Amino acid sequence: MSNQISGYYEELYAYARKRISCGRVAEDIVQDTFARALKRHDLDCVEQPRAYLYQILINLIRDHWRRESRAFQ
Repeated sequence: MSNQISGYYEELYAYARKRISCGRVAEDIVQDTFARALKRHDLDCVEQPRAYLYQILINLIRDHWRRESRAFQ
């Protein structure tokens, strides 16, 4: 499964980069996405790995935005 999900890196990075101005932060978030996905013990049971990765990525982007908005308050 890890080989299957690694093929989504460029696509996920492009998605993150459109939403986060800093390329390094976007890259870190994508790396965190893969780390979280690979921690899942039953990853082979995920029927739609692309959708699963996007959901993790979106949640991490939202977390980033929350932290950023708090930093400016």
